[in-house]
Amino acid sequence: MKIVLTAGRALMSDYNGTSYMGFVSALPASLIGKRLEKVFFPTYSDENGHVLWGTYSILKIESSLIKAGFSRDEVIVADPTKLDRVIGEDTKAIGITCMDPLGVGYGSGIVYMAMMLYGIIPKGRSYMSKSFLDVINHPNVKKYKPKIIVGGEASWQIIDLNMQEKLSIDTAVLGEGEKVAPELFKKAVKGEDLPKFVNGVPVNADEIPPILTPSIGGLVEITRGCGRGCKFCTPTLLKFRSIPLDTILRETEFNLQHGAKTIGLHSEDFLRYGSKTLIPEEDKILNLFENVQRFTKKYDAGIGVDFVTAACTMSKPKLAEKVGNEYVNVGGKKSFIEMGIETGSPRLINLMMPGKVLPYKAEQYPEMVEQAIGILNDSGWTVVGTLITELPEENEYDVIKTIELIDNLKNLEVIPFVLPFIPMGQFRGREFTVLKNIVLDDLRRELFLKSLDKVVSQIKKDTRIVTSGITKSMLAKLALEFALWYMGKKIKKLEKMDHKEFEELVNKLEKDIVNVDN
Repeated sequence: MKIVLTAGRALMSDYNGTSYMGFVSALPASLIGKRLEKVFFPTYSDENGHVLWGTYSILKIESSLIKAGFSRDEVIVADPTKLDRVIGEDTKAIGITCMDPLGVGYGSGIVYMAMMLYGIIPKGRSYMSKSFLDVINHPNVKKYKPKIIVGGEASWQIIDLNMQEKLSIDTAVLGEGEKVAPELFKKAVKGEDLPKFVNGVPVNADEIPPILTPSIGGLVEITRGCGRGCKFCTPTLLKFRSIPLDTILRETEFNLQHGAKTIGLHSEDFLRYGSKTLIPEEDKILNLFENVQRFTKKYDAGIGVDFVTAACTMSKPKLAEKVGNEYVNVGGKKSFIEMGIETGSPRLINLMMPGKVLPYKAEQYPEMVEQAIGILNDSGWTVVGTLITELPEENEYDVIKTIELIDNLKNLEVIPFVLPFIPMGQFRGREFTVLKNIVLDDLRRELFLKSLDKVVSQIKKDTRIVTSGITKSMLAKLALEFALWYMGKKIKKLEKMDHKEFEELVNKLEKDIVNVDN
């Protein structure tokens, strides 16, 4: 096959039908044996290695290449566990999408920080990183030496950490790939030299081709970009666009025809669909869900959404309730939805992310978050809320305000993950947050432990949702239940430790922790 498109096993898996079990990929690979790998990261493909469904971003590259003139006989979206069947003498290029190729992303950060607090030595790379490197270092890649082109939301890690030459990556694509990928792969097929990195050009919504291979989780993109302008975030760098309804419905039906049990409508904020402002347009939203539901009812499937903002929820609370109760969480169903909360500090909102609260004011934000989560809870959603500590300019006041917000969320259905600051967006090039600095800072440690306590208690309530796809694996269910019990017990012990005890714990662990570059 001339062109092989793939991803690490952690990205090319459906996590046994439970996308939220994907957090396991942030664990050190050393903790995941072959048996657990099969449980949490199954892949599905035919005997030739062509995936039955794949990760969405690489499917868009496949469609772009076919649209640009490559034939279906020249391009394959391949199962990373069967690369020996697809990479050979005729292979000229391999395209790899990535989410956290070097294990320095938000997910790895929070998992490693929690492990440090629990006294567990997080040795080696995350499974997400290892599975990416397994593709890069595959024997057939080394033997036949195709051009290696890497893209995806975290390709910046390879450039910023100076790993491109070490990993023999010919080109790293930053940003959207649909316009730049065809020319890169044409050059690769001809054996021409490739640029070290390429900045992807934003694609007009009506130029984004529909997928040609079914997507994992029945994922269908409904908007792209954000446009709220948070300084630390990558999606805000992308202009906001709504995907044409006919493309959405075409991908919806295509996924359903290939066995999807849920259509996952992907966006940075599903309530922004069809709007040219920051205010939801009710008629556009309802028309979207009515049309998608027309297909899902025909195939006896469900609808899911992934992201929402507090601002849009508060702008149209009745709309959020209607979508939740009538289209997504029908008949008392419960599901997760993600919200980037980021901070409880109005001061930091004004400094770093003033667009996040529009059309409201920063001073209203903490109360707005509480009310929005309450509305979403009443509509069947448990909110997975992400917060960031160690942001540039963050001070003690900001941390205290975020702790107060966590306290105020204790009676709501929310899983508040506190993440270490990762220098993305306008802050690329700054130093990474040193995890031990967070652990040894009394206020930030209090914030992290309070959030972790709420995370554990909420996941216990929502275990059925978390494990819905792995109900046949008693091993996985027992492992999760034991982990939650252990974490809850350990948190209580950690809350009683003083600063000196934490310093001794971290110093002891630091001697044994394997650096990510090893």
